[in-house]
Amino acid sequence: MALSCFSDTLGFAAVKFKIKGAQIGKRIDSKTAPALFREKKGVDLKDLKFFVAVYEAKGFSSASKSLGTVQSNVSARIIALERKIGTALFERRWRSVVPTPKADKFYSYAKDVIAKLNDGESVFEASNRARS
Repeated sequence: MALSCFSDTLGFAAVKFKIKGAQIGKRIDSKTAPALFREKKGVDLKDLKFFVAVYEAKGFSSASKSLGTVQSNVSARIIALERKIGTALFERRWRSVVPTPKADKFYSYAKDVIAKLNDGESVFEASNRARS
């Protein structure tokens, strides 16, 4: 059984269950939806990695190949990221995307954050190896 949940523009949460190929949907008030299903407000590391991949590849399809996921997943992540930060990061064109000026600024910050987190992880890994 697969379970997915999302919010619509009217503040309702829609819960979809998928059991053996059949979808059963139910609309519930977002106040009664479990906190687990509510949209997270912060930008997460995976969002940044997806953004950097799209920025560097100049397209969702090529970014999805480098990330090892499907194009629709990359597109959905970028749309969610744009909603979280409140600005468009890419201008969508027929076969490519063009970063907006805000995306150019955001790219350097995203790269720095990813690099610092990777550095932090490597410090912990090195200290764990030294203890062993």
